[in-house]
Amino acid sequence: MKRFLSIGLLLCSLALFAACTRTERANVILPTVTETVAVPEPSATPAPRTATPAPTATRRLPTATATITLTPSSTPTATRRWWWTRTPTFTPSNTPTLDPSNVILRFAAPGPMSKLSSPFNLIFYVLPEYTGTTRIEIIGEDGREIYRKVFRTFKQSSPSRVAEEIRFEIPAAAEVARLQISTQDEFGRLMSLNSVRVLLMAVGDSQFTPAYEPLERVVLRFPRREAEVAEGEVRVVGMIRPVNNGPVVLELVDRRGAVIASRLLYFDASLTEYQHFETSLPYQVTETVYARIVLRQSDDRIPGPAYLYSHEIILRP
Repeated sequence: MKRFLSIGLLLCSLALFAACTRTERANVILPTVTETVAVPEPSATPAPRTATPAPTATRRLPTATATITLTPSSTPTATRRWWWTRTPTFTPSNTPTLDPSNVILRFAAPGPMSKLSSPFNLIFYVLPEYTGTTRIEIIGEDGREIYRKVFRTFKQSSPSRVAEEIRFEIPAAAEVARLQISTQDEFGRLMSLNSVRVLLMAVGDSQFTPAYEPLERVVLRFPRREAEVAEGEVRVVGMIRPVNNGPVVLELVDRRGAVIASRLLYFDASLTEYQHFETSLPYQVTETVYARIVLRQSDDRIPGPAYLYSHEIILRP
């Protein structure tokens, strides 16, 4: 009996000794794993192949890689913010888009150098902002008035269409003339004038040519309509397709009809594209003045204006 008891005690002692040995070995390995994980070296040489990476180390490596990846992505973000802070300085209100298709007074019929006998039908359109006292006139080759009609056009949501039957008499068999339409504001100033040269005939049938393309000859970028200008100078920027090679008169006209400032501009009428220009008009006023900025050009064959463009601005001292 004592012999069996001694053998049992010996086996128990051996089991306890083996357990202690495994515990000691575990205690030795764990610090090694912890020590390997605690040292973050993303650019260091990889660990020797003999070392067995712990699962924890495998999970931490992507964290270091993600941190490095985020660094270059910050540059585009900063660039986009920089552009957005500058974009508002180039707003449409500061740099308006030029739209030549907004023709103030547009001829639909007849076209240039149409052969016209009495009577013939005139059709044209007026922009809403330029309605008022409207005139239809035919000016003969020597500057005399062959036909004239004055009436009112009223502001609508779309351009006003005017259709008129024109009757005339001429002393010769045929005569070159200027057919023109114009509008005036409530102060008697010309707001716009457009014209087309035609051939009047005493007898025969009228022969219409196609109308001019629907593009305004003058489009201003600065100053805009109802813009306020101060410090004694108006900066004028725009583009033009002149009627002829004659000078273009640029001027400021107040509501009494007085010319505040003027300047002559010259362009090449042989060019078919728009010609850009930039100039200035110095002025002197002691109080706020509502003035029309006007660009006009005379006919190079028949006396009188062939074209006029204007809009009103506000002059401050």
